[in-house]
Amino acid sequence: MVRIALFSQDSKLQQLLSSVLGKEYQIILEPDEEGIHRLFSSRDCDVVVLDLDTNHNQLNQRIACAERIVASNISPVVLVDDGLRSIALDLVRRGAHSYCRKPPSVVELKAVLSRAYESRSLKLRVETMQHNLETATKCDRIQPPDTEGVRPGAPRRQYQHLGPCDWRKWYRQRTDGPRYP
Repeated sequence: MVRIALFSQDSKLQQLLSSVLGKEYQIILEPDEEGIHRLFSSRDCDVVVLDLDTNHNQLNQRIACAERIVASNISPVVLVDDGLRSIALDLVRRGAHSYCRKPPSVVELKAVLSRAYESRSLKLRVETMQHNLETATKCDRIQPPDTEGVRPGAPRRQYQHLGPCDWRKWYRQRTDGPRYP
């Protein structure tokens, strides 16, 4: 199930999208910009949809919020009517994933949402892999022990630098003796 955070003041739009998109998508209405950031950073949503409407009474504030959301690397899908297409194109140029006309075509909206979901999933997988790689490479930095408190004339242990791939070879040589390929 794809979880979509809908940045909108229109609760009817949430109901409409829920009924049209079906059970594959869960729509979470969030009228507040901080709520969108909270949902996205806690990974409680997969895709963010920004609803911009020319009939909204605080349109300039909504556009400013949309620009801040795009600037924070969320990469949302922008849902706009024909009067705001130029703003939607500008948001896409700045980093939004894509835009969709309002009222949306169901086929087009599903395609855009699935592409945005796949993009987000890939980014999360890359972040996880980078984190795992950083964690794995930290173990190859061995520091020699502190020499304070060691009696004079005692043999000092020598540590060699072992890369992440050398550990298995080192362990085999210490336990089983050398292995030949």
